[in-house]
Amino acid sequence: MRRFLSIMSLMSFTALHSRTLHVSVAGDDGGDGSSSRPLASLVRARDVARGLRKSGEVSSNERIIIELGRGTYRLSSHLELGAEDSFTEYKGVGAVVSGGIELRGFKGLDAQSVKIPLDRVAAKSIKELDLSALGIKDYGKPSGGWGNNNRDFGELFYKNVPMGISRWPNGDELVAVAEPLGETAHAIHGNKGCREGVFRYDGDRASRWVAEPDAWCHGWWFWDWADQRQKIQSIDVASKTIALTPPHHTFGYRKGQWYYVYNALSELDAPGEWCLDTTSGKLYFWPPEGLEDGDVVYSISRHLVLAKDCRDVRFSGIVFEHCRNTAAVVHGGSGVVFAGCTFRNTGTDAVSLGGGSDHVVRGCDMYQLGSGGVSAWGGDRKTLTKCNHLIENCHIHHYARWTRILTAAVDMNGCGVRIANNLIHDAPHMAIKFTGNDHLIENNEIHSVCYETNDAGAIYSGRNWTFGGTVVRNNYLHHITGFQGRGCVGIYMDDSMSQIHVYGNLFFDVCAAMFIGGGRSHLVEGNVFVDCRPALHIDARGLGWSKPSIDSDMKESYRAMPVDSELWKSRFPYLQGLLDDEPGAPKYNIVRSNVFWGGKWDRIEAKARPYQTLEDNVILPGPFNGQIDFQLGSDSPIWKSCPKLKRIELESIGLHPGADRASWPVVHEIRPRGTEKVKKTQAEQLAQLALKTAKAVKVAMDEKQRQGLWEGTWRPAELDGFEMLALEEGVKAEPVELKSIAYLFHDGSQLYALVSSKIAASTAVPDAGQAKWGGTDAVELAFRHGGKDSPIVIYRGFINGDFMGSDEAGAKADQVASSIKGAHFKVLSRDSGRWDAMISIPLSNFGYGSLFGKDIPFAIAVRKTVGNQWVFWKGGPHTTWNVDKTGFLRFE
Repeated sequence: MRRFLSIMSLMSFTALHSRTLHVSVAGDDGGDGSSSRPLASLVRARDVARGLRKSGEVSSNERIIIELGRGTYRLSSHLELGAEDSFTEYKGVGAVVSGGIELRGFKGLDAQSVKIPLDRVAAKSIKELDLSALGIKDYGKPSGGWGNNNRDFGELFYKNVPMGISRWPNGDELVAVAEPLGETAHAIHGNKGCREGVFRYDGDRASRWVAEPDAWCHGWWFWDWADQRQKIQSIDVASKTIALTPPHHTFGYRKGQWYYVYNALSELDAPGEWCLDTTSGKLYFWPPEGLEDGDVVYSISRHLVLAKDCRDVRFSGIVFEHCRNTAAVVHGGSGVVFAGCTFRNTGTDAVSLGGGSDHVVRGCDMYQLGSGGVSAWGGDRKTLTKCNHLIENCHIHHYARWTRILTAAVDMNGCGVRIANNLIHDAPHMAIKFTGNDHLIENNEIHSVCYETNDAGAIYSGRNWTFGGTVVRNNYLHHITGFQGRGCVGIYMDDSMSQIHVYGNLFFDVCAAMFIGGGRSHLVEGNVFVDCRPALHIDARGLGWSKPSIDSDMKESYRAMPVDSELWKSRFPYLQGLLDDEPGAPKYNIVRSNVFWGGKWDRIEAKARPYQTLEDNVILPGPFNGQIDFQLGSDSPIWKSCPKLKRIELESIGLHPGADRASWPVVHEIRPRGTEKVKKTQAEQLAQLALKTAKAVKVAMDEKQRQGLWEGTWRPAELDGFEMLALEEGVKAEPVELKSIAYLFHDGSQLYALVSSKIAASTAVPDAGQAKWGGTDAVELAFRHGGKDSPIVIYRGFINGDFMGSDEAGAKADQVASSIKGAHFKVLSRDSGRWDAMISIPLSNFGYGSLFGKDIPFAIAVRKTVGNQWVFWKGGPHTTWNVDKTGFLRFE
């Protein structure tokens, strides 16, 4: 069927006679478009083509080919096409359409005129240019983020590579909000914050930014999946306060969330950085190498092509680059084709297909994109009329440069979009996002995505029962492991998303490969899961924490669709009577005839398991042996164990050569796992805790000393120079009011943990009670003993003095017994609304041989029954003992 459709598309475009107009960078718009008198611009070529049709020299259904010669064609504004431009092809080999202007005339920085502190080396290296003197007056704003993708900010490109806007901290590091100071307090899911963008900062760095005319903050202000860029309104150095320019962020601001400062001249301190003073038009740039004419381009045009209501318009073999927003925008019409084109250095997306039908993006290369690759919507959901847009054989990689979150290589919406044989990799967030009905996702290879967040999916949809009918088949998802390798999702059906068919896919080294977040009527069959952790996740969130959304927006979106019509009854019978059939329950999911090898098979919530049908799945024994050959031979016994399993057509997955392929061969590499820099929240700074040697600590402390310990004015003399470990986050990483502190150290033979826990605001003596984890106040330490895949052993000391090990994390009883042998616990004090304790563990119990120089996965938490609190070193959502999501100890 794919070949038939491709041939028909080609025939429909080339069957009739055609007329050719020639365009050359050495041409003249006064020419006639012949090969001897070529035109000079795309706009003039379009106008000449219109004139030929209007005069009748070319009939309305005759093709006009506009052939672009080799070279760069610069646009100060987009090429606008309408219905009268139908049946036209823009064709070029070696032709580049650029929305940028070459910048020349840079001079050395006039440091005397700059009243901003500058690094001495930087001051000698920075070049400046007055854009306003070149007639450039529109700079746009360096804004964007959650709910705002309408970008218009110009960017700087050096030798065709986007340069980084100046920032602090450099690289990928972030700093934490010390304290939100907005007047309007609010909370989301128990996470406290404020509405207004006013916050206190730590340190003195902000004193450098007071005189900055156009400094901005990019922050993940409340959630790590909802960023926002906002201009700094004012800085009060005395109170260490930053106020951001309204409008304020949708979710508000809270303590410990992350941000960085950018577009500040004082932070232009590395080669490849630049910034722009939009009040004066002065552009500052530290070039990585020398400056030659043509090296530097500044983007001017918002778009490059805007096609509205066009029919059968084709662009082939052209490079599109340097625009502030989406390069090519299609509204309505039918049969607009981009074939074998390259899209790079865009401000947002490469292509937007908005409405209409039968639009095609085939064989294109897309990279260095500010946002995503292709955004496609169309069709009619209520009548289930398909738009038949096709994104095929495209290589989309290294995207989401500016819009980091909720940005996909392909974003499918509406009804009936197909994406096939694409290669997608290297992105901070998702690869494919879809909403709507009856989409087809097949034969794609996806890897090295979702590397900057963990609550994300390579293929994602969510929060709608009526998004049924999509098929995900014969795709290869691999090496998708999340931020610092801590986990993300392969196919993510979020928040009760329902009724998709997932079959014949290969998953290799994917965390939570198939994730059903409370949804219904999914069919997962004939897939192969290799070294996934876990292969299958199913939860019952609609019966628990997400029930409010079930009762509000989920029911609202359900009632908005004609679920009772005959068409919808026949296509989506699972929707009938849904509201009267435990709508929050994850019912009718079928998982069958899948093969699993290595890693972990399932993670199904206890409340969800009774609703599931799991049948004929094959779980191969032992760990994955590392051989990257996933095609099952005809003699494999799996065929008998799994009779409904069908052969995965691995040879049909991914890119293939052809006339419409922009480049061949294609080389791509797996992104190394866990190379992302750690965010500088307080907990993250301590996530690598160096343990120093100390003499025995005097454990007898009077009330004044304990109070000083809490206030940070006193610590045992033997611990001078040691890090204080703060336990100040809750289950969802929210700040807690009653904190705990700890000091960890060793003496060469024993590991010691001194823990002091404030458990009530009163001065009452806490009740010791009977030792029961969760029901009694206690402190918990957890370590992974003996290496990466070794068990997690848990140590628990209770307020009544009891001490025990636990196998809750999967360690065997004998492993727990040997690990706790020789360990001791002592309650040092228990009064005045707090208690103090000491744990000691023999270093020989850890099973690593020599501990020194190794990173030991570690977690520490305190249970406080007053107020039902769980207090973490680093919060979740995860269990208290999950060392893989907490941090490391390093023995020195």
